[in-house]
Amino acid sequence: MRGRSVNRLILQSLSNTVRRFQWRHPPRLPNWRQQTYRNLSSYFKFLVGGGTIYCLSGVALTVNAAEANPLHSSQHKLGKKEEERAIAEADSLFSLYQVDRLYEFLKKFEHTDSAQLCWRLARAACDKAKNCNPKSEERKKLMYEGFQHAKRSLELSDKCGSCHKWYALMLNYVGDYEGNKQKIQYSYIVQDHFMKAIELNPKDATSMYCLGQWCYFFADMSWYIQKIAAIIFSSPPTSTFEEALKYFLMAEETDPNFYSMNHLMLAKTYLKMNQKDKARSYLLKARDFPVISPDDKQAHTESIELLQNL
Repeated sequence: MRGRSVNRLILQSLSNTVRRFQWRHPPRLPNWRQQTYRNLSSYFKFLVGGGTIYCLSGVALTVNAAEANPLHSSQHKLGKKEEERAIAEADSLFSLYQVDRLYEFLKKFEHTDSAQLCWRLARAACDKAKNCNPKSEERKKLMYEGFQHAKRSLELSDKCGSCHKWYALMLNYVGDYEGNKQKIQYSYIVQDHFMKAIELNPKDATSMYCLGQWCYFFADMSWYIQKIAAIIFSSPPTSTFEEALKYFLMAEETDPNFYSMNHLMLAKTYLKMNQKDKARSYLLKARDFPVISPDDKQAHTESIELLQNL
């Protein structure tokens, strides 16, 4: 009798939780979750001690701990619907710039066989790292973690443009910790993967921007970096500001106003080419871009400083 009383109390508590959740959030529930909640009454069963417990976990009704989070086991293979739901949730959190929540959500999927979730986890780790102190060990740890996720995504699927893009991005970021020599050694690999990303997805403005950054770096390379490059390669990487401009403009044409840093880099490239009027136009766009991420803040701050010096 005591066990049944406890079960009734638990059921009542969960029912109250569901009612409160429905009252607060119904407009934001996807169709599959609405169906789940409509069927709650038929699913509420507690078989205490029998190994099967139905429970409300977060926002979905699930069975057992393994089903509540089927990815606790590194051996779990995601079903198509599970993967689609996870991707939809991750993309929703990303669009809202919920960096910490997105990272914690995707960490549950780090041992699965989904390339799509792996590159998203690499991106989440990178975004979380950018919110850390630039010189902190936490930032470094997250960048290397992101690289491992990106590497795994590429191992799982080399036909996905985003896998190539995030492998190149994270390789470039970890290169920052390994010195100029190592970063230059990575340079051709980084370039190849950005090119492959664009080949697989010609609408990928971010990869175009990244290629522009690659070109800008080597066009603006100091003499001592050039010496290092010459030691490493018989034909070291080279580029021009004109080539960098081509990719930045291509990115802007593909997805207008998509990234504050693309505005900033267009301005800086035009300044290098002594085209101040065009530079000013993009500096104003970078300055006025909504500041949400650390990249937006950098673009905002640098654009103000450059405008003052024009």
